[in-house]
Amino acid sequence: MDEKAKFLSRVQASAETLSAQLQQKSNVPVDTYVDTVGLQALTDALSIDPSNVTRDDLARIHIIRDALHEALLKANDGQDAGSHSIEQLLNSLSRLYVDVERLIQQSDTEVQEARALVQDLLASPRHPVSQQLTQQVAEQATAIIGSVQITQRVINLKILNFDFKEVNLFKEFRMNIKRLSASVFAIKLGFDKGIVFEGTIRFLNEGVDRIISEIAKFSEFAAEKYQSVKEFLDALDPLVEKGTRFVRFIGNVIKDLFETDQYASKEVDFTVQTRQKTPILLCAATSGTGDVLFAGRRGTNLLFNKRTSQLIKLPTTTQDDIQAIGALPDNQGFIIGTPEGLLWVQNVEKNRVTTRARFTERVTAVAVAPWSNAAIISGSKNGYVRRWSLSGGLSAHMDKTTGQAVVQKLGKTVQAIAIWNEQVVVSGDESVWILDKQLEIQTEVPIGKTMAGMALLPNDSVAVVGTGLLGEVNLARGAYNRMLTVTPTTEYVAVAHLYDRIVVVGTSTGIVRAIDMNNGAEIGEINTDIGLRGLVVQNNIVFAYGGSWSRELTSLSKLLWQEFETRGPTA
Repeated sequence: MDEKAKFLSRVQASAETLSAQLQQKSNVPVDTYVDTVGLQALTDALSIDPSNVTRDDLARIHIIRDALHEALLKANDGQDAGSHSIEQLLNSLSRLYVDVERLIQQSDTEVQEARALVQDLLASPRHPVSQQLTQQVAEQATAIIGSVQITQRVINLKILNFDFKEVNLFKEFRMNIKRLSASVFAIKLGFDKGIVFEGTIRFLNEGVDRIISEIAKFSEFAAEKYQSVKEFLDALDPLVEKGTRFVRFIGNVIKDLFETDQYASKEVDFTVQTRQKTPILLCAATSGTGDVLFAGRRGTNLLFNKRTSQLIKLPTTTQDDIQAIGALPDNQGFIIGTPEGLLWVQNVEKNRVTTRARFTERVTAVAVAPWSNAAIISGSKNGYVRRWSLSGGLSAHMDKTTGQAVVQKLGKTVQAIAIWNEQVVVSGDESVWILDKQLEIQTEVPIGKTMAGMALLPNDSVAVVGTGLLGEVNLARGAYNRMLTVTPTTEYVAVAHLYDRIVVVGTSTGIVRAIDMNNGAEIGEINTDIGLRGLVVQNNIVFAYGGSWSRELTSLSKLLWQEFETRGPTA
């Protein structure tokens, strides 16, 4: 058994276990914790016989994986807030989600082809849909999924009445019933998100059309040969009728949206304006005035002045490598983190006086919060988060109750820190933590993969990236919201918020992409040809920085970006 077949078998077994649990009678009101109809459709999509799986089956799994993750999050949240125990259901959901993730990360050719197909579909024109249309699609889709469940129950009851010599034909029929449920559910998901992609919706609807045709053919074949299964055949009639009506309905929607209406699809265009050679740059921060600070090897320090649009080399204040930097408010200078600890570099009027914190540790992340003039939060290589103040130089912030320095230990290492309202968001190891002002843990959100970058988004969430990772954490809910499709070998090392729900991400080889977090669509790309370490957005400019440890190569690319729309045909 090859790796793909092994993981498909695991997915099938987990899906069938979950399906059996959903059908069991229970004293627990399961509907309050999960969408049982939608979850049953998910298990249909994931319980396909591994020996007959096609590329289109694998593509459907890619398309619906977010729904599985959302179902897991909803069940988790419900378990925390509810009065019933759904531990068995949660365990089955978790197991299924893990098995699906392992499957879609496989390097198997057919899995990769399915992933590439989904990416191509997401690059097609898109169109917003109204709430009314979404409701119409949901009603028809739910009716079909319900008919599928009735049909499957009849199949299970009447299977002994069949005497098929054409065993493979019957197996394919059973798979087509599940494929129908999965495809219709995937179409519903697209409309639920409020934006549909022409490629995706056509692919799924054409699949439904083919499946309905195959089911109808099987029904005709069985009617001719087996009179003893009339109840079974009668159950197929409404399913074929509803499916045919659904295909026509979605076909008309596609025509209205993409063939007779004028649609607009956003894209982002990048152009390189300037390049700069310096020792490797390791970190950057934007000040309250819009200036951008860059720092790196052996104290290298640059300032992009927003007013003049000039890049200025600042005096070296340390010979240490600067791993993190944060701008202070009210012209107080900036904070830098080095392998020897934290430093406060005051502004020009103070002759760039440098104050070093007394505590020595390898600082990997810094953020400045607008509390008490300036609250400085630092993170270290060994996983400690500390709060500092500027009173009396650069000193540890003390807890008024205990008289002790405010500190928190989070995992093995701290990768990034951001300030969200009155709280601190920290990424490190394979989790995102939300802390209060005193660095007490409010929430830990497991990600399951090592993160290399994190960026705040405007809707109370953060985007996180890493190797094979592009995800979103909902800070308000304290939950991992979704994981977008990324190839396992894509090494994202940086992310920054561009505008609205669009982010820029960067790979270690210098490729910068604009990605729509609503759906994971790549809407712009440029190769900066630098060993990229980070990204900073300043109005219509994206700075990509990094470089080489061994020699001075291009370490900073100033990219100009603009959004434009590609418009579809008019009626």
